[in-house]
Amino acid sequence: MEELKKKVNQLFYATAAVAVVLLVFILYFVVQLGSTNNRLEQAVLAQNTQFAARLTQIESRLSNLEYVNPYKAVSAQFYYDSSCTLCAWGADDVDQVIAGFAAKNVQLEAIDIASLAESPVLKAPAFHFADSDSSRNQYFGEFVTQSQYFGGYATQVNGEIIVLNNAFSVVYGEPCGEEGKARLDAFYFSDDLAAIQLIADAKNTLAKYDGVTVNLRCLPADANGENKCLGDIGEQALNESVALALEYEVNAEDGARFLLNCGYEYSASSGGQIEATTCSAAPDACALPTASPAAE
Repeated sequence: MEELKKKVNQLFYATAAVAVVLLVFILYFVVQLGSTNNRLEQAVLAQNTQFAARLTQIESRLSNLEYVNPYKAVSAQFYYDSSCTLCAWGADDVDQVIAGFAAKNVQLEAIDIASLAESPVLKAPAFHFADSDSSRNQYFGEFVTQSQYFGGYATQVNGEIIVLNNAFSVVYGEPCGEEGKARLDAFYFSDDLAAIQLIADAKNTLAKYDGVTVNLRCLPADANGENKCLGDIGEQALNESVALALEYEVNAEDGARFLLNCGYEYSASSGGQIEATTCSAAPDACALPTASPAAE
């Protein structure tokens, strides 16, 4: 009996020892596993931090790239008339113009009005682009500025910026005047002394042609200008002048404008230049000289 008790105690102590060793091993394993997990978490956290920093850097670069790119993709239209021999911007300029706009990320559609049954615009040659796109692509602003140096001017109509040629335009409105003759409507603002003098010179120069009639078209610059226009041309002609200017969108702010038979609009710097342009556009009218030209 005593021997059995002794063996039971030995077995108990052996089992306890094994349990203690096993417990120590389990504790060691748990500690090591926790340490490994902690290292893995730190490594993943470090990688995530580096990735986030890199992503922020890329986003910042993309944002800066978007900010410094002033030429975002936009579109515009260029209307021209291949049958117009007096137009400064014509068929020969189309390829060059398209290439110039393309270099600034503008897709330019060139439309030849001579090939259409009806013109979609009032005047040509002309560039049309949306006013809202002028803030997306700064080339539009640059082009408006550049156009002023080669005879262009800009106007805004129904949300569009329209750049026209100041020297000569074809007008696609209702024609006026008699066949074979030239009706020349000369528009000027009441306070524009230079325009008034230019029109007087043109009228004297063109007086030698029996087929040319010059109509003064005074536009009031202000309330006092209305009285000036009434004195120059009378009430009926004043009303006609304002109505014609609105109908054909004549802009005389930068000087005298000439509307020939409601089909051509142009400007000039001298009476002789007006004579040359008028006679080129309406040669039949200038083929009818009077017997005695008006004295200068």
